[in-house]
Amino acid sequence: MDSISDYLDYEIDENGCWVCTSHLPNKKGYAYITINGQRDGAHRHSFRIHNGEIAKGQVVRHTCDVRLCVNPSHLILGTNAENVQDRVDRSRSAHGQGINTSKLTDEQVEIILRGRDTPASFFANLFEVHSTTIYRIRNGLTWAQTITEKGLGSIAQAY
Repeated sequence: MDSISDYLDYEIDENGCWVCTSHLPNKKGYAYITINGQRDGAHRHSFRIHNGEIAKGQVVRHTCDVRLCVNPSHLILGTNAENVQDRVDRSRSAHGQGINTSKLTDEQVEIILRGRDTPASFFANLFEVHSTTIYRIRNGLTWAQTITEKGLGSIAQAY
């Protein structure tokens, strides 16, 4: 029977995570391995070795939130929706400038909010975004977490 250690090296941390040390993480933080020309997540391969195949429509979720963990006791099957809900429940969702498609920074959002007498079109041109983006920020429809974290709620509500 295969063992995950046949495919990668790992170290056990203080939480019992088997942290993959032999493969560099991708930009999302997951280790990938190639077996018989097929590339797959190390955590997915570990799950398969210890639990069997992964059914179509299922994803392998980490109960420990450590993306490099390959400990089978930290891996469970679920749907993509359950995986997303895990992220929300554990406050691991990206927000503000942490979203890789974000065109603005937290500081720019603060400038937009503090510039209440400045037309939205000015900031839209300055930061190369649509004026609707400026209105949505000013009305607290987007960047709400940043607005809250920076204590700018009263400024946003003034619009």
